[in-house]
Amino acid sequence: MANFSLKQNEHKPENIFLVKMDPNLISVLQQSRTFMSEEALLELSSSIKSEGQHDAGDVYGFTKEEALNYIRELNDLWDTNHSLSDFSTHFVEEKQDNFYFFLVAGHRRLQACKRIKFSYLCKLAFGKTFEQGIKRQLSENMIREQLSQFDAVTSAVSFWVKTKRKNPKLTLKQFSEEYLGKSISWLSSAIRFSRLPLAIQEMMKGTETEKGVNYSILLAFVSLYDYSILINKTLDEESLITFVNHCVTHKYNFKKVKEFCLIKKQELDGQTEMFPLPTNQEINKSSLEKIRKERVQDMTNAVSYINATGGIRKYITKKCEQKAEKVVDLIRKEDFDLTSGR
Repeated sequence: MANFSLKQNEHKPENIFLVKMDPNLISVLQQSRTFMSEEALLELSSSIKSEGQHDAGDVYGFTKEEALNYIRELNDLWDTNHSLSDFSTHFVEEKQDNFYFFLVAGHRRLQACKRIKFSYLCKLAFGKTFEQGIKRQLSENMIREQLSQFDAVTSAVSFWVKTKRKNPKLTLKQFSEEYLGKSISWLSSAIRFSRLPLAIQEMMKGTETEKGVNYSILLAFVSLYDYSILINKTLDEESLITFVNHCVTHKYNFKKVKEFCLIKKQELDGQTEMFPLPTNQEINKSSLEKIRKERVQDMTNAVSYINATGGIRKYITKKCEQKAEKVVDLIRKEDFDLTSGR
């Protein structure tokens, strides 16, 4: 435990102080960001070292009871297992009490300051809640566009589900605008995306050397996956991954991906079982037109065959009816014999 003083630091409204802190006093719990580029971190460290830290981060000071509640809520949101015993308290002289300092926003800046051994400029706030902290974290990261698309989408949906559970009257419009600073269509798409299996969602995550699958491409597969569930032919992860990789390999744009998914829907319906579509070649406008023409010709041939054999079918049907009538007559006769004692 270390002592910390608020003296000679700028006091802001609502029990908030603009301070410079030893970054090692600040605890980092699960953040909405899951990936931090090493190259970007090195660039930020160099910038702070030469020009100073321009934007202050956000740190909340919690009493033991407040910290326990914050950790419980955070574990519920991110499915983590943080424990209060994992963190240290620090005595604040002016408040004559011990506090836990938890990072809310400014993770990259904190990591950069640790690297170059600089004090961390932050707004230290007391008496805040978990909801205020997560709202601040998400809104800042999305406005500053620091989160990857994957982190932004999954974080927003997780927080929406949790917040909606607590406040059933909360609307998508209210949440998207007040909590995220995003449009309702953005949030609606994010919720649709979250219905995909996790392995498919994570195909959007990139690495230092490789880009992830485009968000809009994966969104196109949501309707296909939902449809497979609706007709009780749920597509497994392996099949979906194969389909996505097929589209990526052939560099399909969004329109082509939608066409591909439409074809897969038809296959699920059994509409293409007689005339299966090729899945190992690129699907484009010309190949689709060829497939359509082949289908029409095949169906025309099938109709011609049915018409040509119509006379035979009628003859067979008539014979079956005559046989059935004879069977019924025999049964009736036997029933009569049994009841009459003959």
